[in-house]
Amino acid sequence: MPGRVPRSLKDLTQTGPARLVLRSALIGAILGCAVAVWVAVGLVPAPDLGLWVKYQVARLFATIPGLEQSQFTWAAKDGHGETFTTAQQLAESPTLRLWAAAVSESVTMASWFAVATGFWTAISVLLVGLVRPVPKRPPGKASIAKPDKQPSPRNIVLDREPAVGRSDTAEAAEVVTQPIMPFPSSPSSPSSPSLATETPAQAASEHQEPPSGTPLEHLTQLTPARLQAHYAGYWGLQELPFENTPDPKFYFPSAKHEEALHRLLYGVTTRKGAIMLTGEIGCGKSLLSRTLIQHLSSQQYDTALIANPAFAKVEELFREVAYQLGIEASGTKADMLHCLNDRLLANNQRGLDTVLIIDEAQTIRDDMIFEEIRLLLNFQLNERFLLTLVLIGQPDLKDRVTRISQLAQRIPIRYHLAPFTEDEMEQYILFRLKTAGCDHELFTKDALQLAFDHTRGVPRRINSLCDLCLLIGRMENSKAIDASTVKRASDELT
Repeated sequence: MPGRVPRSLKDLTQTGPARLVLRSALIGAILGCAVAVWVAVGLVPAPDLGLWVKYQVARLFATIPGLEQSQFTWAAKDGHGETFTTAQQLAESPTLRLWAAAVSESVTMASWFAVATGFWTAISVLLVGLVRPVPKRPPGKASIAKPDKQPSPRNIVLDREPAVGRSDTAEAAEVVTQPIMPFPSSPSSPSSPSLATETPAQAASEHQEPPSGTPLEHLTQLTPARLQAHYAGYWGLQELPFENTPDPKFYFPSAKHEEALHRLLYGVTTRKGAIMLTGEIGCGKSLLSRTLIQHLSSQQYDTALIANPAFAKVEELFREVAYQLGIEASGTKADMLHCLNDRLLANNQRGLDTVLIIDEAQTIRDDMIFEEIRLLLNFQLNERFLLTLVLIGQPDLKDRVTRISQLAQRIPIRYHLAPFTEDEMEQYILFRLKTAGCDHELFTKDALQLAFDHTRGVPRRINSLCDLCLLIGRMENSKAIDASTVKRASDELT
């Protein structure tokens, strides 16, 4: 704490630079004494060193009145062939004086050497301590224990095997019209381990008053990884529920998305040649493409996904198609088309259908590239297409395809994905929270209504807004997300 006065040596050695200085001096003193003993033993024999100490004590007693006649037995066998019985006799002996002077010189040399060694040792330890300072434990609570992450419950079961067959087109059309998965009307209550011991209810009881200072003040010591776990654990989540990534686990089967997925699967499984999916920005088209791929078994489909088709030349596009299919193709455009044709025929012989999915197709720069893509549909046998082309993009894609009548006529399956209604948005938020491990509602009715007014039902905007709301709610130790929190988050995102 600032301004705290150390009350003991132990207290002093645990604070700031004083700890380094005292630690360095202590280590230097210990090493210096060890060196002094080692040098002294090496320069002066142990018996002589003991006699020298005895002689120095006798000299001291000789200078003190009343002690000069103290008995100090020094037999001839102890050295120098003389026998003394008192301190005064020992001090006045010229022979012992010369002998003691020689020994003192050796002892002095050893002492200076020990002092120098201790000094430089202390300086070295101090410099090491300054270069590599001892890390300080952040104030406040101990770090949150992070248990082994448990897999979150899968609310959506995505079958890798296609639900329809290949041989009978009519039967395929009848099968894919059935719902792929049930629409969740209300979130269930999966048992989910929490990453933190503090919940919104506990926060309300333990924190009667908001912390002083700014809302971020009590989180400044947390690293980004701990901050993420802190935010998820507070709301009882196993993971962040509103990430703007195309994770099929978070695919929400709304009526619109289900119809779009039905049409995509129908077009692929019945080999219709070309399919087009368009939608507003952020409505979940990329997530639908990943969900489609997850439905296509690798034992029946050879699938290639191009996520960024903004190529300046058609050769670059064909090279990317070959790469995604695992084809080593180079040379001219004709060479790459020959390699692609060989792969399509080989897949047909192995019983595999080839599917090419082009996401963000509206970014294709030149209409001539669309014409070249159309020509890929000429890879066909008398009774079937060898390649199924899936074009996915923003509404501009529909306008560009319409201008190319030859391509537009070859796309029999189309769908335009619209934003959520208000009811669908509420179900979407509940579904995301449930998939991430939350077993109760976090957003109030007023908050959901205000969220729809801000996002207009666009999933990407919903994700960004809800993620920020959960972060703000955690910083303010809220028990739920109310309209004021949504208002604050929407103002920041505007």
